[in-house]
Amino acid sequence: MDIILEQQSEMKNLEIKYTQAQQKILHDITRLEAESNTLKSGFKQIQFSDELLNKNTSEIELEIAQLLSQISQEKKDFLKITEELSSFQKELIILEEKFKHESKLYADEVKKHEAYQSERDKKITESVFTSVEQINKILSNQIQVVEERRKIASFRESLVALNVQLTELKTSIDAFDYKKDLHETINMQFASLMSELELQKQTLMQNTFLCKEKELAFQARKQIIKQITELEERKANLDTMRKLFTANGFVNYVSTIYLQNLCSVANERFLKFTKNTLKIELNAENNFNVRDFMNEGKLRSIKTLSGGQSFQAALSLALALSSSLIQSGKKEPDFFFIDEGFGSQDKASLQIVLETLRSLQKEGKIVGIISHVEELKEEITSFISAQKDDYQGSYIIQS
Repeated sequence: MDIILEQQSEMKNLEIKYTQAQQKILHDITRLEAESNTLKSGFKQIQFSDELLNKNTSEIELEIAQLLSQISQEKKDFLKITEELSSFQKELIILEEKFKHESKLYADEVKKHEAYQSERDKKITESVFTSVEQINKILSNQIQVVEERRKIASFRESLVALNVQLTELKTSIDAFDYKKDLHETINMQFASLMSELELQKQTLMQNTFLCKEKELAFQARKQIIKQITELEERKANLDTMRKLFTANGFVNYVSTIYLQNLCSVANERFLKFTKNTLKIELNAENNFNVRDFMNEGKLRSIKTLSGGQSFQAALSLALALSSSLIQSGKKEPDFFFIDEGFGSQDKASLQIVLETLRSLQKEGKIVGIISHVEELKEEITSFISAQKDDYQGSYIIQS
């Protein structure tokens, strides 16, 4: 590429010299023609001038001598210019030959350059590079000699280690007893396993499709069950409405709702009294049952309760009934009497009754007990005792 550029520069210099030589020759020819015309004009003036006849011989001879001297000088100049012209023509011929030769060399270099460019583009296409600019950019990058040497040293170390590993592998391969039959058997087993795997994949796809179908069927069934549940609820409501308007159905319905509310309010106290072991519930016949949480939550009749538990249940229901009677906005009574109900209690049941009454007292309620059980006097600090005298009749003793 540099040679081509130098040849192009030399060709331009030759062209400039050739142009300058042509211009100088034309200039000299023009100057000589002008001087020749001047001399011709002078000869005519000498031959035909009237003034020449009036001049003396010495003046004419002097002018002739001057003219001859001038002509001689002009001839010398003309010969010099002619020689220079001949020299320039020869130099021009040499330059033309040199120009033709350089042009041929230039054409050859252009062809070589085009062939080089074609070969270069082909090599770039076959390489990992995309363009000449990319290669120039890489070449223009400043190479870190120390770093590159370190990388080369590291690569050589890795190469040595890999060669050692390769040698070891070749040794182990040479020592390995290759069995062609075993290899073919393993290949057959592998092909069989791959075939089985393909079958398993197909089975999985089929099962997936079946699962999707079953899921759709399940969703449909779920929707049907939901509709059935809604219909059953609708039927239950219709049955309830039918019972309400059959005989005493409405009265029984209202009674059931009322008793259920009564049980709910009563259980607030009864669960506290029994420490969450017993709960009052209402059965289908509107009779009271008890759910025993100490016996796996089974239901049993309220009549099976002990004396103390029966008192707690009755007291809870009575207080719940009392609360329901004042729903109109009246204040709940804080004072009430319990008449009898203690005579049939044993000591353990009586103790439960007293603990229950004390819990009511903690709630701010005043409880009056009418009883003839003497054991209560020991537990009750404030009481009025009615005594009977044969002579005086009945009289009251205050504690």
